Amino acid sequence: MSTVPYLGIVDEAGGAAIEGTQAHTVASNILEGKPIGDPPADQLEGAELYADAVHKLVAEGAELIVEKSFGHPGDDRIGGTADAIVWDADARRLTVVDFK
Repeated sequence: MSTVPYLGIVDEAGGAAIEGTQAHTVASNILEGKPIGDPPADQLEGAELYADAVHKLVAEGAELIVEKSFGHPGDDRIGGTADAIVWDADARRLTVVDFK
């Protein structure tokens, strides 16, 4: 089991999975204007690049949705979590952004 004190995460997964969870949490917190604690420099840099790219997609009047779970009502094998969704109703454009 691993803990991430600056985010309050306790995880039983392996190292790479834990780092991915940490990085995603930092990125989503930046998008939502939440505290990020003191993440490692490489995680912070990647999260800031991602957040900047997402914010450039959010036009005036567009809606930003962060960490949204979805699924298919007829098939439970289809689904997941979208890291960021930008819905621009005026342009009739939906953009889904995945943080890697």
